[in-house]
Amino acid sequence: MMMGIAIVNLYAGWLGMLGGVISGSVVGHSFHREEWLGGYSSFQRRLVRLGHISFFGIGLINIAFALTVWMTPIPIVIQEVASFCFVAAIITMPLCCFLTAWRPSLRLLFPIPVVCALIGIVSLVIGMVLQLMRESGCAQVLIGFESPSFPALDGLELRSNWKAKQLDRYCRAVEKIQDHGITVNGCFILGIDGSGSESFDAVWNFARDSGLYEVQITILTPFPGAPLYDRLKKEGRLVSEGAWELCTLFDVNFRPDGMSVTELETGFRNLAEKLYSDTATRERREKYGRRLRASRRGQRND
Repeated sequence: MMMGIAIVNLYAGWLGMLGGVISGSVVGHSFHREEWLGGYSSFQRRLVRLGHISFFGIGLINIAFALTVWMTPIPIVIQEVASFCFVAAIITMPLCCFLTAWRPSLRLLFPIPVVCALIGIVSLVIGMVLQLMRESGCAQVLIGFESPSFPALDGLELRSNWKAKQLDRYCRAVEKIQDHGITVNGCFILGIDGSGSESFDAVWNFARDSGLYEVQITILTPFPGAPLYDRLKKEGRLVSEGAWELCTLFDVNFRPDGMSVTELETGFRNLAEKLYSDTATRERREKYGRRLRASRRGQRND
């Protein structure tokens, strides 16, 4: 399979080189005319040159991928994604350039080849980084997912709201990391504003569906002096002010906005009993082992 992927991109790369030569010879017959397409610095002429050059540039990317992909022991699915994106880029980039030269409104299509090339490169880089982490002895990464619910994540980060935007990629990220033999310890916070009693089932279901190897749950904790503490104090939602003895990550010292203090305490305790039971722990270990073995068999077969 790996050889098949390499051949596709090798052909695409050399076809791109051919396209660059042909397009260069066609437009080259008119380059001596200064007024052609509005002159040397005109929008049309610049786009034609860019289309001609893009054949060579993205062609070289495809050839480089074909010659080096065998040296990167990353999952076949990542190789397939990168391969497809590089081929798509070499088709769509020159096409966008030439079409835009005659219809400027089509410049809105440029994100297509750019995104294709970026996805291909980023996919390879992520795969290689994970492989290097594994080879260096990295056994586990701890990821603060915080919550598997969008209402709880939305607005949690005041500047970027990054985690809320990545929610639909959580499961795939866990799979990609663990397929490299690096286990994931997923961390969740209960009692976040915007979440109610349904958050306990949401964490339980995510832990099972995502295949997490380890799960860590804590309760939202307002440490004295932190912005969260100041906000809850201002809203009159602190149970005991300055109570450092309750800053354990497992005690409730505030009034949640989606449930009562008792519901949070009871729900947290019940969820912990389920997550850390012998049965649930064994199921997570076995699921991880089965998927890792299947992933490695697939790489050997390829």
